[in-house]
Formats: sequence, structure tokens, C-alpha cells
Amino acid sequence: MKNGQKPSRLTVRDALPAAVGVALLPPLWAVVSALAGIPFGWVSLASAGMLLPFHEPLRAGVRQSLSFFMGCIWGLTATIAMSALPLPQMSALFLVLCVWGFAAVLLSEVAFRQKTVLAIWLGSWAIALGTFGESTPANYAAVFGKLLLAMLCGVWYIGLLNQKFQALLDRHLRCEKASHTHEKQA
Repeated sequence: MKNGQKPSRLTVRDALPAAVGVALLPPLWAVVSALAGIPFGWVSLASAGMLLPFHEPLRAGVRQSLSFFMGCIWGLTATIAMSALPLPQMSALFLVLCVWGFAAVLLSEVAFRQKTVLAIWLGSWAIALGTFGESTPANYAAVFGKLLLAMLCGVWYIGLLNQKFQALLDRHLRCEKASHTHEKQA
């Protein structure tokens, strides 16, 4: 690794922090959320999978959280709109997905460019749309809260905490490697 360039091929040691982080934290959340009776624990896992590593984790976490929030709003309002439109189900589905998708892209890429992540907004919208489609209007508020909480757990616990855990493990492995290198040279 000369001049700060990354190697073209990762070694097991390079991939180990991510492997351990993914092997421990998401399964731990899956068990804890199930034991705690959180019905959307799987959403946290899906949400964490949408995250990308960023250089400024706090700022990125806020941006990602806002994107998940907008996806939940999009899922809820699209579900309500589809049931309210006096059209056949497939026509209402097509029309709402077209309009909401068009608006999401414009809002995310123009109005909220530095505040949201389009891919997360769209992915969480799809999760929310499917989740609200399985619930009743009387439960929408509770479902919204639980769904958003699960998505935020995906951002802050599984995503960003996992990223910090991986960085800590990576630093430990690099220090260990450096100490072995010095021992060999001595």
C-alpha cells in the first residue's frame, strides 16, 4: 500500500472487521427485538443493509434517518391514497406509485439534496408500503411509530454502531499486525 492506495484485493485480515461486525450485531438485534416483542425487527436489518459508510457518521446518520422518515411518510400516504382513489386497484397502484415516485426523486434530489439519500428514501418507502398494506387504517399510527423506530435502529445500532465497532476492531488488528512486523524485524 504505497502512497495511501488501497490494495486491489482484500485479505481475510482486511475483511475480518466487517465479517465480525455483521456476524455479531445484526443477529444480536434480531434476537433482542424478537424477545422484546418488536414486530418489525427484520426492518432494522433491511434498513442497515441500505446504509453506506460515510466519513461523518453523525451527519450521515441524521441524513439517513430523515430519508427513512420520508420513506415512512411516503408509504403511509401512498397506502391511504390508493385506498381513497375511486379507481380499480391496479390502476390506483400504478398511478400512486408513478406520482409518489416522481415526487420523491424531485424532492430528494432538488429540494432536500444535502438532507436525504434517495436510495434510502425509495427503499424505505417500499418497506413501508408493504407494511402498511398489511395493516388496517386503525393501526396506521402505531405501525408508523414501530416501523420508523425499527428503521432508526437499523441506522444507529446496526449501521453506525456496527461501523464504529468494525473500525475499532480494524485498528486493533492493524496494531497487532504492526507489532508482529516489528517483532519479525527485531
